Amino acid sequence: MKYIVSILLLLTQLFSQSLTLAGVVVDQKTGLPLVDANVSFYIKDGMSMSGASTDNLGNFFVDNLPQEVKKVEVSVIGYTTLSMPVDGTMPTLRFELQRQSIALEEIEVYSTFRKVNEGDLAASARIFSDELKIRQGQHFADIIQNVPNLNYAGGSSRPRYFQIRGEGSVSRYADQGPPSTYVGLVLDGMDLSELGVITPLFDMQQIEVLMGVQTSMFGANASSGLINFKTNDPTDEQGGYVFTQYGSHNSITNGVVYNFSLPKDWKIRLVGHKHSSDGYKENQYASSMLKDDSTSNRDESSMRLKALNQTDRLTQKYTLIYSDFNNGYDEWSPDNNEDNQTYTDNPGKDSQESKILIADYTYDLNEFDLSVNIGMSDNNTLHSYDSDWGNNTFWESDPYNWDASVEGYSYDFFDSFTRDIDTQSFDIRFNSNERFNDRYGFVVGLFSSSYEEDTNAAGYLYGGSATNLSSGFDIDTFSIYGETSYHLNEESSFALALRSEDRSVEYADLSDSTQSFKDEPNPNTSYKVSFEQHPIPHLHWFAYYAAGYHPGGINQNPYLDSSERIYKKESYTDITAGVRWFNDNIKFSGSLFYLTHDNHIVETSEQLDPTNPNAFAFFKTNAESGAEYGLESSGEFKINDTISLTSSLGLLSSEVEFGHNDSEDNTEEAHEHGQKAHAPNWNYSFGFNYNFNLAKKLMVEVSGKDGFIYDSSNDGYESDSYHLLHAYYSQSFDKFNLKVYAKNILDEFHAVRGFIFGLEPPIYATKLYKAYGPPREVGISLTYSL
Repeated sequence: MKYIVSILLLLTQLFSQSLTLAGVVVDQKTGLPLVDANVSFYIKDGMSMSGASTDNLGNFFVDNLPQEVKKVEVSVIGYTTLSMPVDGTMPTLRFELQRQSIALEEIEVYSTFRKVNEGDLAASARIFSDELKIRQGQHFADIIQNVPNLNYAGGSSRPRYFQIRGEGSVSRYADQGPPSTYVGLVLDGMDLSELGVITPLFDMQQIEVLMGVQTSMFGANASSGLINFKTNDPTDEQGGYVFTQYGSHNSITNGVVYNFSLPKDWKIRLVGHKHSSDGYKENQYASSMLKDDSTSNRDESSMRLKALNQTDRLTQKYTLIYSDFNNGYDEWSPDNNEDNQTYTDNPGKDSQESKILIADYTYDLNEFDLSVNIGMSDNNTLHSYDSDWGNNTFWESDPYNWDASVEGYSYDFFDSFTRDIDTQSFDIRFNSNERFNDRYGFVVGLFSSSYEEDTNAAGYLYGGSATNLSSGFDIDTFSIYGETSYHLNEESSFALALRSEDRSVEYADLSDSTQSFKDEPNPNTSYKVSFEQHPIPHLHWFAYYAAGYHPGGINQNPYLDSSERIYKKESYTDITAGVRWFNDNIKFSGSLFYLTHDNHIVETSEQLDPTNPNAFAFFKTNAESGAEYGLESSGEFKINDTISLTSSLGLLSSEVEFGHNDSEDNTEEAHEHGQKAHAPNWNYSFGFNYNFNLAKKLMVEVSGKDGFIYDSSNDGYESDSYHLLHAYYSQSFDKFNLKVYAKNILDEFHAVRGFIFGLEPPIYATKLYKAYGPPREVGISLTYSL
C-alpha cells in the first residue's frame, strides 16, 4: 500500500503544477497514532494556509496544494509542535511528537465593563469553562453546589429563585408584588433575570457567577450577585456534532450543533436541544383522570441560531433563541414521605415559552471601542398546583376523616396563574482600550429597559376572598454608568465605578382599580471603589467598597394590614478583599466579605385562614437591618498531566434585626437566631480528575451544604445538612465521544424548599412540609462529530 501511494504521488507531481502531501502523526514514545492533530501548511513568505487534521489512524492526505508550500507543521494539545520542510523528495511524511506538560488555561471573563483575564478579576467569582464539556447533557442545577455561597429555593420544576450570600427571592406567586430579582441572570449580554434558567448546559461556552453587590455594573437586578451565561460563537470550521443521552426516569436528551459559513464572511451556528423525562415523582392517585403517574415530567426544547460577522472595524453578532419548557409540577406530599410519592388529583404545570432576539455590535475606533447590545424577549409562563396536595379518598381516610357531607364542601383546592412578559433592553457603551493610555482607562454607558407583565390567576386567592386576579406591571429603567481606572504604577491600580438609575413602577389591578399603584421615577445611586495590586508574578490581590440598593414596592394582597402593603427601598454596603494566585499548575482565589443592609427587605408568609391551606399569603416587609459576613474560595490544582483537583468553599453567617418593625407575632423569642432564609452557614465541593490519556477522563465530585432555615419569621424549622457524590466518565474514539454519569450516587435525600403552615384536617396543626432534590440518577450519552 505504501508503494502504491508513493507512485500515485509521483505521477501527480509530474503531470500537474499542484502538490499532494500525505503523512502520519504518532506519539514518539508509544508509536500510537494521534487523532485530530492539526496539520498546517506554510508558503515561502511564511504565511499559513488552510490545513487538515489526522484521522483515527493518525494519517492525513491533502492534494491540490500550491507548489510554493515549503513547510508542514503539526500540533496536538499536550505535545510539542513539530515542523518539517517540503522539498518534493519525501511524499510520505512521518511526525513523531513528544509529550509536554499542559498548563492550566487562564480564561477571559465577560461579566465586567471590559473583558479581563480570570487572574486579574477584582471580584469574588466562580468561573466554569472547560469542565462544562463533561456535563454536556446536564443543567445549571448540577453545578450550583460548586459555587461558594450560592443556593436556590425549590418550588419550581427547574431552579428559578437564587440566593447569593443569603440574599435573593425564594418565590413569586401571583399576588406577591412586582418582580424583585436579587441575583441577576444574563444570557449573551441580555438581562433575563425574572425568567429563570431557560437554556441547558448543551453547547455552553462559559458560566460566570459573581458574588456580592453588582449594582454599579448591572443595576438593581444584581444587588446580591450575577450569573452570566455565554453560549458558543460560530467558528470558521464547517461541521458540528449530534448528541444523544439516556438516563434514569426514562430521561432522553438529544441535541445537534452545526457550524457553517455564508458569503461575505458570515459565520452561522445552529443549535437544537430536546430533553424529556418522566421525573422522579410517582403519583399514587389511582383515578382514571390521570393518564399516568409521571406528574412531574419534563418536556424541554430549545433552539438557537447565532450569526457572526467580523471585519477590521466592526463585529456584528445576532442571536435568536426559542425555548419551550413544558414541565409538570407535583412536588409536595402531606406525609413528607421520602419515597418521592405524591397523592394529588389535580397535578400542576410549570411551563415557560420564550422567544429572544439579541443583537451585539462592537466598533473598533482605534484607541476606543463602542459597544451596543439590543435585546427583546416575548415570554409566556404558567405555574399551577394542587394546593391541598391530596385527593378526596386520601383526605377521607384515617387520620383525617374528612366528610364532605358534614363539612359542606370537598377538601380540594387548586391554584393557577399565567404571566405574559415582554422585555426590551438597550445598552450602549464607550470605552478606552489598551491603545489609549498606559495609565488611564474609562468606560461610560447608557442603559434603558422596559418590562411589561400581564398576570391572570384563578383559584382561592387572598385567603378565599377572591377567585381570580387580572393585573399588570410596567417597569421602566434608565441608567447612566461609568468607570474610570488609574494605574499608580506597573503593579497597582485604582478604580471608581458609578451608576445612577431611575426606575418607575406602575401596577394596574384590572379587577379593582382602587388597588392600582404607581411609583414615580427617582434616582438611585450605586458606586464601587476598588484597589488592586500585582506585587509579584502570579499574585493578584484586591479590595473594594461597594454601595447599592434594592427597590421597594407593593404587596398586591389587599387583605394584608395597611402597614404590610408597602415596603421601602433597601440600601446595601459590601466590603470585600480577596487574593488570586494563577500559574501553570494552580488557579486559586479566595475572598473575605462583610455586607450590611438598611431597611432590609425580607420575604415572609402568613396563613390568613387556618382551615384553608390556600389562604397562605406571601409578602415582603422591611426589617430594621441585616448583615452577612464570610468567606468564598475556589481552586484548581494540577498535580501532574494525569491528576488534577478542584475545590470550592463558602462560609456564611447572616443576621436579621427586625427591631421596631416586629409585629406582635414576631417577638424576640420567635427570632432568636435572626438568620436569613436559604442561607446555609457552609457549602463546599471537591473534585478529583484523572486523565488516563487525552481521550479518556474521569471526574469524581463530592459536594455538601449545611442546613438552612426556610423562613426568617419561622427560624425554628431548619433543613438537614447533606453531602452528595457524583461521577462523570468520558472517552473519545475516532469521531465518537462516550460519556457515563452518576449523580447523587449514595441516593441522599436533601430538602430544597419548605413551607410551615397548617394543612391537615381536622386540627390543622402547624407543621413543616418539605420538597426534596433529585435522587440518584445514572445515564449514558454518545456524541458523534460531523
